[in-house]
Amino acid sequence: MVDLIPQEFSRFDCSEYFMNFQAGRYDTNALLWFILPVIQIRSLSEEDALIVGRPGVDGIEFCYRFGHSGVWAFYPIERQWRAVSSTLRDLEDRGNDGSLSV
Repeated sequence: MVDLIPQEFSRFDCSEYFMNFQAGRYDTNALLWFILPVIQIRSLSEEDALIVGRPGVDGIEFCYRFGHSGVWAFYPIERQWRAVSSTLRDLEDRGNDGSLSV
């Protein structure tokens, strides 16, 4: 299998994103990209994280973190992290069924 992860993001455990979520997921109710399309993802270098989504509140961003598994929420006001999901698919499912809280 060809490695789909661009070199600049290869240090993150983000293969699920590049295999299944490059098109992103748009939330038509919230009018935002809940999971970002590949052209919008970016590194948060000071936190060593890869931003792949957002819930649309308080500047919170969903990220992969270097050296950590799963998907994390970064709270920029407090500069704190919280694990929110073991996989991006689970994050999407919980966002869709309303069981995700940030």
